[in-house]
Amino acid sequence: MRRLILLALLGALLSSGPADAQTPTEALCRPIQEEWGSVAGGSDLAAMDREIGKMPPLCAALKRQAEHRRAAVAARLHPLQVSSAAAKAARERALRDQAARDQAAAAGPTKAADAFQTGLNAYNSGDYAEAMAWWRKAAAQGDSDAQASVGVLYRNGLGVPKDYAQTMDWFRKSAAQENARAEDNIGILYRDGWGVPRDYAQAMDWFRKSAAHGYAPAEDNIGALYANGWGVPRDDAEARAWMTKAAAQGQPNAKRWLAQHQ
Repeated sequence: MRRLILLALLGALLSSGPADAQTPTEALCRPIQEEWGSVAGGSDLAAMDREIGKMPPLCAALKRQAEHRRAAVAARLHPLQVSSAAAKAARERALRDQAARDQAAAAGPTKAADAFQTGLNAYNSGDYAEAMAWWRKAAAQGDSDAQASVGVLYRNGLGVPKDYAQTMDWFRKSAAQENARAEDNIGILYRDGWGVPRDYAQAMDWFRKSAAHGYAPAEDNIGALYANGWGVPRDDAEARAWMTKAAAQGQPNAKRWLAQHQ
């Protein structure tokens, strides 16, 4: 009924003669703005809510201004409550957004390889939340590259809050399928002490597992452990041997090390 009344009022305004200097929207919103002005200068949040609730869609600009004013007054009166409410609202929005992305992913490609590629395209375009949605879909189908990629997003805090526990969980799922990238990344977590106590021996074990698949970054990482004496006696010959393997596959760090240690 209210919508019909507003439409009728708008029709009447649109049919007014050219002598009327006000636009239809201005004519409709002016009395509402005057009513809002009677409470805007005070601190009665309930009164503000009543006036804001009366504002029709045609007065959207006025409503936005009123809502901002109301938020400012509320923040002044109840700063801690507003902060808590804002944080709760942000969490709820994040959950809704994630649910929407998951729903969109469910309607997209069904094959894990296609979902992984769609996620990769999103990642390369900088849309990390979208990448996470597609990689999760592929990971749910057992794609080890997608599982490792989900771990990378959690480790770097891209599209999701940084979470080393989730990072390790996803890397281990992928490594269980002997994914070389995941094995190397687990080694990095142990080497750098990210989410776990620093443990060079564990790092070396994981780097060696990865290097057994011929993964160049792992070969480079083994070389670095020997070059720096991290968890093993310093051994330039071993370092050079591993760096040479990595450089042969184009690993830039290994190439730089060899150039500096000729």
